[in-house]
Amino acid sequence: HTTFVPGPSQYLGAAHIVLGTEERHDYRELVEGNHKLFNKILGLKNKNNLYYVMFDMDEIKGANKQDVAPEEKLTELARRGVIYIPANLFFSAEDRAEKSRLNSLRASLVNASPEKIKEAAQITLDYLTK
Repeated sequence: HTTFVPGPSQYLGAAHIVLGTEERHDYRELVEGNHKLFNKILGLKNKNNLYYVMFDMDEIKGANKQDVAPEEKLTELARRGVIYIPANLFFSAEDRAEKSRLNSLRASLVNASPEKIKEAAQITLDYLTK
C-alpha cells in the first residue's frame, strides 16, 4: 500500500502495526469508514476488502463509457485528479481467460481523509456515468 505514497503517509499506514491497541482500533475505523464511503458513492458491494477496493469501471451503475479504451479512462480520471492502479494482473490467468479484467482498477483507501475519498469516488462516478 505504499506505491506513490509519500514517506510520512507510509508511517501513518503502518500505524495499525506499530501503535497501541486503542490507536490501532481508531486507524482501522478510519480506513473502514473510507471503504464504506467509497463503496456507497460508486454503488459497489463490499467484497471484504479493507485497505483497497477492486472494481470494474464498466460495472458501475449508469456507466456509459464501455466503448472507451481502459487506458483512456484511466488517463481521463488522472486528468481529473484521481489515480488508480490497473488491476488486470491481480487476477489469475484462468480468471482473465473467463472474463476480461482490462477495466478493473484497484483503489487504495488508506492514508487519505474521508473528504478526499468522497471527492475521488464522486469524480470517478461523474466521469464514468456522464
